[in-house]
Amino acid sequence: MKSVILAGGYAKRLWPLTLEIPKPLLLIGSQVLLQRIMNKISEVPEVDEIIITTNMKFEDHFKRFLTSATCPKPVRLFIEPTASEGEKLGAIGALHYLLQHLNISEDTLIIAGDNLFEFSLKEFIAFHNTHPYSSVAVHDIRDIEQASNFGVIKHNGTKIIELVEKPTHPESSLISTACYCLSPQSLALLHEYIATDNPRDTIGHFIGWLVKKAGAQAFVFQEPWYDIGSHDELAKVQKLYNGQ
Repeated sequence: MKSVILAGGYAKRLWPLTLEIPKPLLLIGSQVLLQRIMNKISEVPEVDEIIITTNMKFEDHFKRFLTSATCPKPVRLFIEPTASEGEKLGAIGALHYLLQHLNISEDTLIIAGDNLFEFSLKEFIAFHNTHPYSSVAVHDIRDIEQASNFGVIKHNGTKIIELVEKPTHPESSLISTACYCLSPQSLALLHEYIATDNPRDTIGHFIGWLVKKAGAQAFVFQEPWYDIGSHDELAKVQKLYNGQ
């Protein structure tokens, strides 16, 4: 199993802070966010390599980080051919570009590089291994209004019935958290998705399409999860993780 960390965005909502430093390398408590994600991935025995995909602008930042990062698994840096917000591929476009250049034909754990969470990826993969579809880590944020900023889930048991990305009127507060385990069959469908001129920004668009095309399942977790999408949210998590 491979794990892909999507870190090729430009975090415009956190400008000017993220004009010179990528969001995954922001310090959260005593560790940068990316190190926290890698720590979680390292607990998954099935993962034999971590691939971080980023852009040309921040390539050197990630190279420097990796010289001092701690990780028991091999880590590879993959560079997308963009250097500005206007050129960005989007999360789906970046994943598609990576798959075009790397020979990945196995289950793949995909995580957004700005995901801060406390649930166990080991448990997530154990769930995935005992269910028939690609898997989505799902969390109830208990705020219908805020749910409109995310991909909102409808499910029946573990099976996802619908995923709507950023609905105007959410029907629940159960959301996708940009953590997925996709089967080789689902990854292969990404080429079809891209070919039909679908949105390329948020992975949730592809997952919503995949739900209808091939099915997906929900791993619902209760542990804390944070969306670092604003300066206020960043300040909040930095306070929560102070000293950790």
